Amino acid sequence: MSTWYAKEGVSTCEIAGAVAAAAIHDLTVNSFTFGAFPQILVVEPPDQAFTIPLSLQTTDRQAMASFELTRQEAFTAARLFRKSKGTKHDATIFKRVQTAVADLEGQMARRS
Repeated sequence: MSTWYAKEGVSTCEIAGAVAAAAIHDLTVNSFTFGAFPQILVVEPPDQAFTIPLSLQTTDRQAMASFELTRQEAFTAARLFRKSKGTKHDATIFKRVQTAVADLEGQMARRS
């Protein structure tokens, strides 16, 4: 279930969407070495940071990588996602998303 943050005007679904937009940008620039798209989970913060696990599962392999976003980073990225209707990625979070995707690629390659 998605959580709505009324004060910030965004939901956890839009935070996940912002992460997906960054992953899609990485896909268009660098391609992925696996034939799937990572699952994105937004773990709500006990304090100030969201944990964002990315996971990938094929018929015979699975991998997981995660990173953190501060509340401000997550809300800003979600607002950009909503404003652009998913057509732009947030450059502030891109490197962390790209690093997590590269980690998934490495894990999947080691398991082949």
